Amino acid sequence: MPRGPFANAAEVRGDASARCRVAAGLMPGGLESEMSVGSVAGVRASEPHGTVALGDSLGTVCGVVSRVAGEPCVNVAGDPIMMDADDDVDGRAHDPAQRRPAGRRSDHMEGAPLADIRHRVGIAAPQDRVFAAIATRDGLAEWWTRTVDGNPERGGRMRFHFGRPDPGAVMEIVDVLAPDFVVWRCVDGVAEWVGTTLTFNLRTDGNETVVLFTHADWREPVEFMHHCSTKWAYFLLGLKRGLEGGSATPYPDDAPISGWG
Repeated sequence: MPRGPFANAAEVRGDASARCRVAAGLMPGGLESEMSVGSVAGVRASEPHGTVALGDSLGTVCGVVSRVAGEPCVNVAGDPIMMDADDDVDGRAHDPAQRRPAGRRSDHMEGAPLADIRHRVGIAAPQDRVFAAIATRDGLAEWWTRTVDGNPERGGRMRFHFGRPDPGAVMEIVDVLAPDFVVWRCVDGVAEWVGTTLTFNLRTDGNETVVLFTHADWREPVEFMHHCSTKWAYFLLGLKRGLEGGSATPYPDDAPISGWG
């Protein structure tokens, strides 16, 4: 079974205690960790109860599981997992053409009010080129910050500098699979970022590569998070411009969006 948060296929069942069982290579900590990374992928429920797939929310998955088990679905901590408001009433998956990208759902659960930044960008470039721009030192230096060092492989750490001797962010490479996704965890740098998870999920859609970006697990939606959301959008649009024949504007060539940079 593929590792990490994007397993290709797995069965979801409800056992006697109505717990979700996801037979896939999860992050340490089980289903809760998978939720925080931001995806439940390729999950199948026993027929004839329905099918859920890549892009379905955890609420959709657990709607199917609840019908299989006949009881509410809970996470590994024993807390109920609620369906999302935009899921079908009986928990069946939406038509694939109507699905929205799945994200971490723990912010919908009582006792875990974590906040996320989310962006979607379509880039008119092959998926392997977009992946290289996100998963390599040289690629990242072309659109985020020109001063990057470290090991971009799984288990390595990357250091991103923004005009000071100490790095503004140190990212542990939690998982990476070419050309589909990159997952980082911030382990040092700006206090509000430490402990957050950043995911770049890529897929080809017609003539463009779709990048689904999530900066998850902020402890609270502070004003600095609003700033970072706008700045991430700025840099992601720079990534798009650079790969489509224009010019990206990585730090220090970026335009300030406020007095904070």
